[in-house]
Amino acid sequence: MNKSFLEHYMETKPETTEQKYLFLVDNLDIAYALIYAGYPAIFLINGSDAYHSSNSFIEYMDDIACTGTYQMDYVYVPACSSKKINDLLEVYCQNNYLNYRKGWILFKEKEYLAKSEYLPELKAVISDFIKRFEGKPSDQPDLNKFHRFNEQGKRIGVFDMEIVDYLIQTVPFLCSEVLLISIKTAVTMKIVMAYS
Repeated sequence: MNKSFLEHYMETKPETTEQKYLFLVDNLDIAYALIYAGYPAIFLINGSDAYHSSNSFIEYMDDIACTGTYQMDYVYVPACSSKKINDLLEVYCQNNYLNYRKGWILFKEKEYLAKSEYLPELKAVISDFIKRFEGKPSDQPDLNKFHRFNEQGKRIGVFDMEIVDYLIQTVPFLCSEVLLISIKTAVTMKIVMAYS
């Protein structure tokens, strides 16, 4: 979180996918909560010798470039409340070929996540954010279950209802059961019309 935390991160290779996401925040409580949850975080503030500002962070990153650090192994997540700071950090990462993800939305109007009683929710938010970009091969469905095959094993079409059922089971829809029934009915009608 302070300057020595950043030095430690840059000298240490991230061991897991979660550890390679380095959150850059301008809220001290959020930074503490992230670290407590097991995620690397850097607190950025102007006017403090103990902590980096956005500009001193960039200067430090320039100083350690190509010096044998693990700078390139991290994914930087600017998640500050200021759009100006997020934009500055994103442009820096982009210009220096550093991996980054836009994270400003993670804590927008969610300052409550800094409280210890919301630690499970914070972990879920960050885990979902990381899974969005990393995913896992085991999470991918077997695509063959959606295809129809002829006797020679060549794909000849798709099972529309299999796709709809898979989506209904795995994607959290924010709609009512009536809408889901309507979707199933529409797909069924399409299949019937195709075979007529």
